[in-house]
Parts: sequence; structure tokens; C-alpha cells
Amino acid sequence: MADFKKTVTDLLESVDIQVNGSRPFDIQVHNELFYSRVLSGKSLGLGESYMDGWWDCESLDQFCYQMLRGRIDKQVKVKNPAFLAHVLKAYFLNAQSKKRAYIVGEEHYDTGNDLFSLMLDQGMNYSCGYWEHGVTVSKEQMDYAERSCIGLETKFELKDYRELNTKYDAIVSIGMFEHVGYKNYRNYMQVAQRCLEGEGLFLLHTIGRNTPSRSTDPWTNKYIFPNGMIPSPAQISKSLQGLFVVEDWHNFGQYYDPTLMAWNENFQKNYESLKDKYDQRFKRMWEYYLLMCAGTFRARRNQLWQLVLSKKGLMGGYSYQDNHRSN
Repeated sequence: MADFKKTVTDLLESVDIQVNGSRPFDIQVHNELFYSRVLSGKSLGLGESYMDGWWDCESLDQFCYQMLRGRIDKQVKVKNPAFLAHVLKAYFLNAQSKKRAYIVGEEHYDTGNDLFSLMLDQGMNYSCGYWEHGVTVSKEQMDYAERSCIGLETKFELKDYRELNTKYDAIVSIGMFEHVGYKNYRNYMQVAQRCLEGEGLFLLHTIGRNTPSRSTDPWTNKYIFPNGMIPSPAQISKSLQGLFVVEDWHNFGQYYDPTLMAWNENFQKNYESLKDKYDQRFKRMWEYYLLMCAGTFRARRNQLWQLVLSKKGLMGGYSYQDNHRSN
């Protein structure tokens, strides 16, 4: 046990996080089994032990920022058979097949409108706000930020991409590509190319990561987004090669940090009215999800991209600023 504690303590101190320290991003450990659980379970053990109340942190978002900016995840070398099995499963199986496509909807997006209506803006937009005029976490500012982002994205319609054969003047994909999976990226782009009219535009809006991966974080996969996977620039580029011309590639990742912080503030303020349905373990899971995600964007490990694609290239090019001003 002493060796486990020393290993975890040394790792945290390497990124300037102290166990039972006094700063907001220092952690307070309540159960000595925390150390072995984190070493054996890595991110899954860290998240589950928080859900179980084994440790606390005043500022989870900054705790995550400290860890990722210090690249602590690259320092943990403990071999974990369960994690290896998770990676191999993602490599050999198509976790985002048509048969499994609705799992994330049932387990995450169908959590309950009572929760989402109190957490999100007035329009129930579960997507990043556009914080053009500064960052606050007031309900009014979040409503404006979400409306501004919708203005950038135009109207959209939800469809299973594998069933599309209709021609469209424009295609907009928001928050969908994160659930497609790297084995299906090329097929996804082929469907979009087939369904887009000759002079039309395809707007792809997706969270992204800086380097390629074939699996997702085990804790996120188990509790938040089953079978999700965040693409890298190389994976996106490869999937659209020969099908589309990239007219614009914009990064709004810095805005997801304040968006997630605003969602968490709304969630915390309204939890009293939700606690009869959502217990304390769910509350800790949900705040862990929102605040740790905020830390990933703050540390610039996660991005939010909006690509504008055309089939043959627009004559004269595409101007993001002109199209932004016109909305």
C-alpha cells in the first residue's frame, strides 16, 4: 500500500498537485485504497473512485488542466489487462456499427429532459456556445452564446447517415461525428458526398483530439458516451481525401471551457430539484464529466472544429467572416 501511495503522490507532484494540499486543484483523499485503485484502473479508477466519494477536489476543472498540461497520462506505465482488452475490442470490432448506433442515445441523450432543461440554455442546445463578447456564466450570457453558435451552424436535421440517399442543397452535421468511429469515417464522408448537390456545402462540426486514437477514454465510454470516439486532424483528412475540398477549418475549442463551466453551474444550482431522481453518485458522476471535460479543453488537449466542405471547390473561395456576418 505504501508503494502505491508513493507512486501516485510522486506522479501528482510532478504536475504540481499535492495530496491533501490547500490549493483548489489539490486533491483530498478520504480512502487509502484510492492509490491502488487509480494505479490499477487508470482513468476508470480515478473517475469511479471520485463517484464513490474516495477523494474530492475543490476545482476538478483545474485539477484536470494541471494533469493534462503536465502530460501525466503519458507517465503512467502500469499495465492493465482490462484497459488492454478495451483497446483490442475497439481495434478488432466496429463499436459504432448500425446495430449499436442507438446505444449512446438511450444511455446519454435520453437521460432526462428534466436534467437537460435545467442545465442547458433556453433552446436546449447541447453544443458549444460562441463566447464572442467575453466569458461569464450567467444564464442570459449562455443563452446568447448558444444562439450565436446556432447562427453559425444554420438549421439542421437528425438522420442516420447510413440510410441517406436523398440529395440536399446543404448538409450540416453537429455533434454526430464523435459517434461514427474511425472504422466508419470514410463511409460517412462517402454518404455525405453522395447526398450533397454539386454546388452545395457540407458543414462538419465535431470535437477533436490532437493525435489519432482507435478507442475512447474507458470512464467516458462506460458512463457518458458509450462507443464514442474523438477524431484527429489526420483521421478527418484521410476520410475526406478525394471527396471534398476543405473550404474552411475553424477551431472553437476555447469556447467549450466556459460552456461546460456554465452547464455545471446550472446543474449545481438546480440539483435540489433533481435529487429525488438523480442520487448523490449520479451527481458526482455528472459534475466529474462536466468539469473534467472543461479541463481538457482548457489544456488544449481537446478541440472543437467546424469544417466547411465543398465537392469541387468554390470559385473565389469561401469566407468565414462574410458568412458569419450574414447570420
